[in-house]
Amino acid sequence: MNPPLGTRGRTRVAIACAIGLLGTALSAAGPATSAAAGTEGFLFADVLARGDADSTGEPCEAVGGSFSETTPLSADGSRVSVVNSARVGLTSPTDPSDTADFTLRSKGTAAVKQAAGAVRSFWFEGAVSTTSTSTKGAAGDCDYQALSRAATSFTGRYQRGFLRLTVDSPAGLFHLVTMRGPSGDVLLGNSPAGLLTYDVHLEPGEHRVDLQVEATVERPQDAGSPTRAVGTVDVVGTYARLGGSLGKATGNGRSTVKLPGSRSCSSARLTVKLKRKARTARQVVVQVDGKRPVTVKRPRKGTKVVVRRLPATEAVAARAIITRKNGKVLTTSRDYVACRG
Repeated sequence: MNPPLGTRGRTRVAIACAIGLLGTALSAAGPATSAAAGTEGFLFADVLARGDADSTGEPCEAVGGSFSETTPLSADGSRVSVVNSARVGLTSPTDPSDTADFTLRSKGTAAVKQAAGAVRSFWFEGAVSTTSTSTKGAAGDCDYQALSRAATSFTGRYQRGFLRLTVDSPAGLFHLVTMRGPSGDVLLGNSPAGLLTYDVHLEPGEHRVDLQVEATVERPQDAGSPTRAVGTVDVVGTYARLGGSLGKATGNGRSTVKLPGSRSCSSARLTVKLKRKARTARQVVVQVDGKRPVTVKRPRKGTKVVVRRLPATEAVAARAIITRKNGKVLTTSRDYVACRG
């Protein structure tokens, strides 16, 4: 497995030291449960609070401890969910008035779909919430950390191609995406809010995917004022063969222009065909990544439009702009992955 080629959106941050931590946390949740031929996995929700020693060296223990829930993950495309929540209290061993209260909740929802013994897509949503309130704030004697975590881990076979990963984190929660494959590991971690997109080149064989979302808080600075970390992170993975598309064409111009299921890797071309409704168009313009436009002045059914010299190592986005004879403008678009890693 090679590192991601194209990263769109916010800057990605690799956190190499967290690979082992994520694997340890997920493995501790329980063994993977086989759900379909060639794919196995589980879904995990964890809530915990931990206090450090006070100034005397006595432990500031949380009443309620650590909690975790797991459930098997199917591979037939059906969604599976697991929910976990807890209320936890923490008291200083030397000052009974120095207390902290935690409210924690995590929910993980995931789906994995395979076809012909290979993973084609997956989806994971981690919804986590952690709130803490301290009677003394920064003046208290106990430092602590509380977190809610939702995670999933599954192993399956992939064909040679690319995996388009999109991570949507509106609240900027910390998340990890780890893939372990025949030729190495890929680790993606980030916390800024926004939508991030990665293309990961896949070698054929078995790959393990670990996904994790966390909401973590520490002791508040102000007494009685709650500190919160809350949000939802969505992770979507879509497989495409080399040069293939990542989904169906979109837009209201699909009945006029047919964007193909893949670009040609051997000739570095994209060949677009005009459909029957092209006779109602005055002009059709096909462009890739907003450049290299090819214009057809007299559109006819069956006319082929070829865009040449496409970059082999980059993903591309094709778009057709149709101007009808009545002046109405229609569009259709489709994304394609690179031809090689």
